[in-house]
Amino acid sequence: MGVFHQIREVFFRPSLGELDKLNTLWDGSSVIVDRISREGFVLQNARLTLSLMAQPSVISRFMAKRGEEARGTGFLARFLIAKPRLMAGQRTDQQLSELLRLRSFNARIHELLNSPLLTERQVLSFSEQAKDRWFQYSRFLELQMKENGLYFYLKDHASKLLENTSRLAAIVHTFERTSNNQTEIDCSTLEFCWKFTQHCSKHFIAHLANEPQIVIDANHLAHYLLKLASKQDPFALNKEEKHSRASSNDTRAELPRDLISGARATFTITQLKQFGPSSLRGRANTARLEGAIDLLCKLGHIAKEGSRYRFQESILLRQEPELKNGEIVEVKELPLFNEQEFWTPQRGYGYTAGYYIKVR
Repeated sequence: MGVFHQIREVFFRPSLGELDKLNTLWDGSSVIVDRISREGFVLQNARLTLSLMAQPSVISRFMAKRGEEARGTGFLARFLIAKPRLMAGQRTDQQLSELLRLRSFNARIHELLNSPLLTERQVLSFSEQAKDRWFQYSRFLELQMKENGLYFYLKDHASKLLENTSRLAAIVHTFERTSNNQTEIDCSTLEFCWKFTQHCSKHFIAHLANEPQIVIDANHLAHYLLKLASKQDPFALNKEEKHSRASSNDTRAELPRDLISGARATFTITQLKQFGPSSLRGRANTARLEGAIDLLCKLGHIAKEGSRYRFQESILLRQEPELKNGEIVEVKELPLFNEQEFWTPQRGYGYTAGYYIKVR
């Protein structure tokens, strides 16, 4: 275990510049340490935990100086990245002792620290349901590493996501279990850890890597479709608002005042190739266009109807979409999943059940 007083000692100190050795330790393999003035040695069965907290300027300098090497060797891919929001000006004088969950957490940590160490390493396994879910996540990552996938240019990062998820699931299970004999990780623990690592993945993409091309293309396409919607029916939103504000004598189902369905449009592939975003026009960009459409379909904003496609600013589906905007991926031109609400009318006709955008 190493304790460093200055973060630059980890990022820039020459003696720790061999990132491949840190990678090897993280993987659990043995490391040969050669010395010039003293006898070398072999690190076996070592366990490495590396927790780094640095100001954005330090990270920026590291990325400028050694970012390509760190990405190329897979060093950064082994981290769970988080950039917390700024709290300056929002902090309160609430005492930590008042935070009940923190007290429970500290009590459990104290209990674990005072428990006798296990004489042998313990193997944890996933339940059958968790195994099935693990393979679902694995297939998802493989698909997204293909061309036009979310992780096509981030294969180094994607290849470690599931391993990080598994390790985190083991830690959470060990922390929460009531007996050392409980060695099976359940599906809910794995699902929680997958959501957490996906959130960290968003931070990695936003702060340490470039936005995936398919997300850029989807944003351009969504921007174009929103403009197209305003041309096809420029008064759609006004009509919708008037409907939702109808008199109390109207027996049709009315939208609550804080919900709207947003813009709508229909289009064809030919139309997009001719008049769509310039970066997605023509035969040469067919694959990119199809990838952007597919992503918006998975987010629930596009549906194919015969030879035409239907676009809607809010989610078109009656069920949750395959991908939720703002979780694994974020298309900034469209509302986030948590900015929408599934609404069911109390009356039989008028507005239909579905997702609507929450108005702030």
